[in-house]
Amino acid sequence: MSAHEPSRIGKMGRHWKSDGFINNFNDPSFSDVKIAFSDRQVYAHKPTLASRSSYFAAMFSDKFKEVKDAVVELEEDDPAGLDAMLNAMYTNEVPLGFDWVDKGQGPLLRKLILCADKYHLGWLRDECLRLITTYFPDLVYEKPGHQVFRLAQSLPEEILATQTDIFVKSLITGLLQHSRSRSFNDMLEDHPRLAQGLLQHLIWTGHEMDGARRRYCKACDVAFFSHSVAFMKCPMCRRDPRIGDLNQPIANYERWMLD
Repeated sequence: MSAHEPSRIGKMGRHWKSDGFINNFNDPSFSDVKIAFSDRQVYAHKPTLASRSSYFAAMFSDKFKEVKDAVVELEEDDPAGLDAMLNAMYTNEVPLGFDWVDKGQGPLLRKLILCADKYHLGWLRDECLRLITTYFPDLVYEKPGHQVFRLAQSLPEEILATQTDIFVKSLITGLLQHSRSRSFNDMLEDHPRLAQGLLQHLIWTGHEMDGARRRYCKACDVAFFSHSVAFMKCPMCRRDPRIGDLNQPIANYERWMLD
């Protein structure tokens, strides 16, 4: 199993991973607490939960009654997100892969991010946010990117702000094409700190292709940067005579937007 593949965990019992680690998620062996949510109870282990999360460490300290409770109820959170989070706490891996968009796992990724943030699993929250950014370069040439931008838009500002630098660096390369998407602009409207980060990057660092020409392919409707005026092949359709400079009429807002 690679580090980026989701863990295949059953409902009960120990499961060996390729590195020899025994996964005790939902294993009654040595379990000293049950986590109850959505009419389910999963076997857990206080030392494992406390070592992964300061939230659970505080919960199981002498200051809280849960230290003596055999069952901890977490009924306020989404059960799918909680299950994925608990799984990750035992495997130390994100239980989703880089193909989360293709598998329609956007809603689960959002729930996992919210649970990880609430229960103080910063590493898990941040890795999940980075999974979102891995799609940004591909969205330069893929119109259905609105689902990725809308997922980012739906997250609370304070969560997205924890990874502003990563988001900015992932967005900057395709910024010209991204700006054509209403969902991208809606995301920036709801997350002003991200918009500020993009602006600051452009002011302080500049675009990685400063001095390049903005180009527009009339054949496949893609905008891109080109270092050379003589470069006439579109990186998307590979056609050559139908590319022109990006001029003011093309950049008209209503005609410019894709989705």
